[in-house]
Amino acid sequence: MVRLYQGEFLEGLSFEESPEFESWAALQRDWLRRELGQALRQLGEPPGIPSQEALRYAQHWVGLEPLNEAAHRLLMRRLAESGQRAEAMRQYQVCAALLETELSCPPEEETLRLYQSIKENQLPLTEAINPTGPVAVLPRLPSLLIGREDPLQDLKKRLGIGGKRQALTVVEGWPGVGKSTLLAALARDDEVARAFPDGVLWVSLGESPNPLAKLLLWADALHLSGPGRDHTAEGLTNRLRASLRDRQTLILIDDVWRLEDALPFLIGGQASATVLSSRLGGIAEALAPTPEDLYRLSPLDEGRSLELLKRISPETVRGYPQAAQQLVRSLEGLPLAIGVAGRLLESEARLGGDPGQVLKELQRGVGLLEAPLPGDLIGSRPTPLTTVGSLLQRSTAGLEPQVQERFAALGLLAPKPLPFDLAALGALWGVEDPKPTLRILIRRGLLEGVPGGRFQMHTLLALQAQNLLKAEPPLLERTLRQRYTRHYLMWLQTQQRPLLGVGQQEAIAAIGRELEHLRQAWLWAVEDGEGELIERALVTLSAYVTHTGRLNLGAELYAPAAARAWPRVTTQAYLISIYGWIQILLGQNVEGEALMRQGLEQLRQRGIQGPIPAVALACLGSWLTLSQRHAEAEAFFQRSSEALRSRPDLDSDWARVQLEGFWASLELARGRPKAALERTETALKLAQTVRDGVQTSWVRGVQAEILLQQGQIAQAEALIRTNWRYFREVDNRWGAVNALKFLGLLAAQRGQIETALDYLEEALEGVAQVGDRGLSLEIAQHIASLRSRG
Repeated sequence: MVRLYQGEFLEGLSFEESPEFESWAALQRDWLRRELGQALRQLGEPPGIPSQEALRYAQHWVGLEPLNEAAHRLLMRRLAESGQRAEAMRQYQVCAALLETELSCPPEEETLRLYQSIKENQLPLTEAINPTGPVAVLPRLPSLLIGREDPLQDLKKRLGIGGKRQALTVVEGWPGVGKSTLLAALARDDEVARAFPDGVLWVSLGESPNPLAKLLLWADALHLSGPGRDHTAEGLTNRLRASLRDRQTLILIDDVWRLEDALPFLIGGQASATVLSSRLGGIAEALAPTPEDLYRLSPLDEGRSLELLKRISPETVRGYPQAAQQLVRSLEGLPLAIGVAGRLLESEARLGGDPGQVLKELQRGVGLLEAPLPGDLIGSRPTPLTTVGSLLQRSTAGLEPQVQERFAALGLLAPKPLPFDLAALGALWGVEDPKPTLRILIRRGLLEGVPGGRFQMHTLLALQAQNLLKAEPPLLERTLRQRYTRHYLMWLQTQQRPLLGVGQQEAIAAIGRELEHLRQAWLWAVEDGEGELIERALVTLSAYVTHTGRLNLGAELYAPAAARAWPRVTTQAYLISIYGWIQILLGQNVEGEALMRQGLEQLRQRGIQGPIPAVALACLGSWLTLSQRHAEAEAFFQRSSEALRSRPDLDSDWARVQLEGFWASLELARGRPKAALERTETALKLAQTVRDGVQTSWVRGVQAEILLQQGQIAQAEALIRTNWRYFREVDNRWGAVNALKFLGLLAAQRGQIETALDYLEEALEGVAQVGDRGLSLEIAQHIASLRSRG
């Protein structure tokens, strides 16, 4: 495969008058390039391969994807293994320089650890997966931690490291004083890891948190969140609290704005400890049971403030020592303000400007407590935000108008800890190369790079950008919104091919990383009537929803889309059909069936054929099979088959896998196991071409049911266990629950009642998150029956 790849797909062929062709060709190039990268990784990774050959593959992969740190790590490892230790260390320098030049971000911790191991001539056999403990939901390691050695030791004493452990500590301090940095350092501290052997759970809430999504991250880390169905926040809190009752776990809850937002995360048991932070004094006091539970994080003293400023802008401190000293006094030791000022000064120095003049302007009228925060963000409590805002205004005012406008555009994006990538910046700004502007914003402290080639803003900076955006003409915000929506939904379309075949796990992970951006883009597209974008993205979105079992997410996104009137009949019909299927899966059978029939009838009247109608027809046929309307189900399967024959395309094989699997279930329900087995074998042969792991696992599940009916229990159980493992790998909680249900029933058949109850109770916990009421009732009935037998 690698030898056959001689260049880009249709390289040099372009039809500028046909945007559809250009878009299609770009998708194909991206897909094939991704497959090549995956092949190079597979060829370069296995042990035992001749070192020079492996080295060649790793070098090829780095050449193909020079900003992919995994490729650089593989090359570093292979160089070190072949005795070229100096070259391996040089390769790290190449990687770090590329990341700095192209993305203005540091290497990932994994890359740093590998470099250190090579430097010490102690190359690990495998990459560490979780260096902190059995449970880990962690922030990134802060790049600068100056002047916070004493507070870090104070908090460690409160955690029982050199002192008496306190169950709860609330860190209070001004915005920008370094609370988040301090908690991040705490989360990554080696002594803390040893003191809490059961791990660290961290979350940053902010002004508008999504508690359910954040609780699900913790539940995933503890393997409590069963396949794809979302749960209630209250239910997840109870399960997490039960799981951590006897564990030594550190809970870190950063940036609390409201008391009720923090309550679901207070889950530690007697052996655990909890540290919270808040910029709001009233909230901090409400969170702390006693005054002793409060820890006030003060600004830096003058000496450490100067040290921080010197680290960021050494020329300024050396050339203007008295003015620099006066500046840090004026800023009263607030790290955020010092950081922004330092980067502004350093930028002026690099551009040949006069840092002395900038220092005077920064000192003029600077005083952290001079005025309250504008608006109702915190109320009348005195804070440094007004002064810091003035400093930020000075920082942005010094930008060229175009750069300032681009900074304001970032007000549309969510502030940290939700990051965005280079492509999103380019799309939002409407430029092919966003890096020049990006470098300016990073130098001025308005953006920061994080490992993985992504970027984020401090909350205060995001607020500043939002304020600037409000001052721009309304047309600009509408334009930015359209660009944002188009970028993310078009990107989602590029994930369709890998999501439905090769690269499935990577695609699921990639979509998961961008999920909040995709959610916002989809909802804006629905609100703005962007039918073309909706139609482009709906197949990939529905595949992600069903492949991961996130049915409640699907209902949330498809409900407003299906309720809207769309100019194109196909858009309306597809949305109604998909939403109907999600409703059926959620147990809303009558409503869901009616919606699916409505959508399919619209497609029939227009003579629309192809894989999408075929899949919808097959899904409705599956529901009719389950509701024992066998003759009608077969009629729908026949129509599905005709739709595929009438208009085949690249997705026809994938659609046929689903059709044959559903049809096999019908044959089984009619008592025709031989015909059912033939259909599953046909589906599995097609699946080898498609290489969709979720679809393959689902068909194997049907095959297992057939084998069970034929008395081949061992073979069936092996298939079900294989499915369960794959569904867990891709985080398809719905599929995993079905596998657990079958494993429980098999154990019950063997008389292993306790084992069966363990499987079924785990399945029942998981199914509650999906919302499938029918499956939940079925599992509950099995449990009740087994308990009555016991």
